Formats: sequence, structure tokens, C-alpha cells
Amino acid sequence: MSKKKQKLKIKNKKLYKKTEVKKLIKNRMIYDYVFKKVFRSKTSEGEYILKGFLETVLDFPVEKIEFINSELDSVKFGGKDIRLDLLVIVNESLIVNVEMQISGTIQRIGDRLIYYGVTILSKQLEKGIDYSGMMPLLQIVVMGENKYKDKDQIRFFQTADLEHGLVLTDKWKISIIELMKSLTNVQDYCTLTKLQQWMIFMLEYTVDTTDKRLLEMIENDKYMREAAMVMKEIFNDLEGLRYALNEGSVIKDKLQIRNEGKAEGIVEGKAEGKAENSIDIAKKLIDAGLDNNFITYATGITVDQINQLRVE
Repeated sequence: MSKKKQKLKIKNKKLYKKTEVKKLIKNRMIYDYVFKKVFRSKTSEGEYILKGFLETVLDFPVEKIEFINSELDSVKFGGKDIRLDLLVIVNESLIVNVEMQISGTIQRIGDRLIYYGVTILSKQLEKGIDYSGMMPLLQIVVMGENKYKDKDQIRFFQTADLEHGLVLTDKWKISIIELMKSLTNVQDYCTLTKLQQWMIFMLEYTVDTTDKRLLEMIENDKYMREAAMVMKEIFNDLEGLRYALNEGSVIKDKLQIRNEGKAEGIVEGKAEGKAENSIDIAKKLIDAGLDNNFITYATGITVDQINQLRVE
């Protein structure tokens, strides 16, 4: 390759990275890095911003939030380690796991939640706690796309008798929130429920938002107001943004995403009767408009390799 072509590739690569950072600046709380950064931050009064969201879902006052290690090993099960978006203890009596999920089938999401839930609950027993003494677990999944045809924005699942509706245990519940169902044409967002307001905030707010309805809604809620301030701080930190672009989504399970891709016929293809290699697959995913994080997880190749493919 000539020096001229090498310089052109380097220039194109730098231009691509700048473009990607600009795209990220337009991103919302549905992006994992922003989602975690905001909810782990505190208000000027010292309360976690997560409190405002949890109180709308739990429907009771949140007096205390304790963040606990969200990286869990599953050695006792002979299984894989997991990294969660958010894992907290609420009011010293309830474990809450909050996950942002952009896409995926309900079956795949459900399978993952079961694995997460079993691992979280089992960790309590390592401390010698009797089964009856385990703290209950609530898993909240914030979905970036609709999965159910009805208009319900939030739903709760629990282990129960399918025929008679009898609950087997109150130790484990799962809640799914579908953000897209919050979209509305009302002129005053402040008239909506707090849950609807949070859904709209997560889905629509960006640092350059000009929607007066949205801005007024944020101004009237201290948690959303503080969340908006944190998002502006995030987007003023270019180094942090570059880190998020290249590394921020490692919390997702690499093998699981790869398996999901295989299940959807994305990862395994045929070329003259043979499975395609990772580079060929990555090129097709680039052409399909998928982002670097998904391509990395689906193929196993690095972000730098993907960026190089984009400028070739």
C-alpha cells in the first residue's frame, strides 16, 4: 500500500471516529453508558437519581439505595460470569436489578433474566442465610422497542400456577417497561404519570432538546432535572465519550450476543458450502448499518478492526 493511501486511510479513520462521537452526543439514556452514568449519579441534595425512577416503578418511598457489585461469577454453577447494568439494595429489604435492553426477542431476554436472577438470589446463600431469609429480587427491564401488542407500558411477571394463578413465591419478580409506548401527542407532559414522564425522558431527551413540553416536564422534576445536567456533563467529556464508544458496552455478555446472532441467522452464513469467517460477517453487518458494539460481540473482532473495515 502506498504512503498516500495509508495517509488517506488514517485521515478517514480519524474522521469516522469524530463522526461516531457526534452520533453519541445525540444519544439518549437508552445508550448503556449514559443509562448507568446517570442513574449512578447523585442530585445536589445527595440522593441517587435512580431513586426518582425506582419510586415510580415500586410505588413506595425509597429511603435508601445501596449499590452492590454488579459483576457476578457463577463458578458454583459451572457457568459464565455476568455483568449487570445496575444492582442495588433498596431500603435494606429488596434487591433490584435494572437493565437497559435495546433489542432482542422476548424468549432470549427471558432466558437471560432467569440466569441473572438465579445467580443474584443464590449469592445470598453464601453468607449462611436460610432460604426463608433471602431478600426478594425485582428485575426491571427497560425496553427500547415494543414486544407486546397491547397498550400496557409496564407489566410484572412472577412464578405462578398457570391454570389457577396461585403464586409460588414472592422472592422473585420481573418487570418489563416498553419505552416506545410512551409516545404521545399531549400538549402538556406534566399531566402524564411519573412513569410515563420517565419513559419519555429516557426515549427523547438529548442535550440539544428544544421541545418545550419536554423541557418543562424536566424542570418540574428534580430527579430528571439533575439527570439532564449529568447528561450534559457526560457529553462535554470527549475522552469519556470515546471510551464509551469503544469500551463502554463490555458489560453485555459477549457470548450471549453472539449466540443470539446465530439464532437469528446473522453470525453463521454459508459461502461455497463453508461457514463465513468473522471478517466477512463483520462486513455484512457494517453494510446492514449495525454499530461497532454489536459487531464486536457478534464476531469477536476488535473495534479497531471494524473501523479499518469501514474505511476500506
